[in-house]
Amino acid sequence: MFSSAPELEALDKTLYRDPQNWEAVIVIPLFIALIAISIGLFRKKEWARKAYIYTFFPTFLIYFMPYMHWIYMSSYAAIFNDLAFVCSGILLMILVTPSLYQPLFQE
Repeated sequence: MFSSAPELEALDKTLYRDPQNWEAVIVIPLFIALIAISIGLFRKKEWARKAYIYTFFPTFLIYFMPYMHWIYMSSYAAIFNDLAFVCSGILLMILVTPSLYQPLFQE
């Protein structure tokens, strides 16, 4: 998040905000829930599929918190960030489409 380049140090000092307590109260339970959902998806549980679908869009609201808003990243970080969004969208479409997820979740 922080850069050692002198021209970006002023930007770091201007845009960085310390996380607030209310943000931690929101982020920590969501993080634990997403870990549980990920483990459930790896074990092919139906509840994890439904939980992923219902929490997909609300988890994107995390990026609108003040602490998460003003960040910049390197080009490699931006590439992997975009790839993560694409992969999560693909996973969402697989888990929503019955003809795609039913063969995966059969015992």
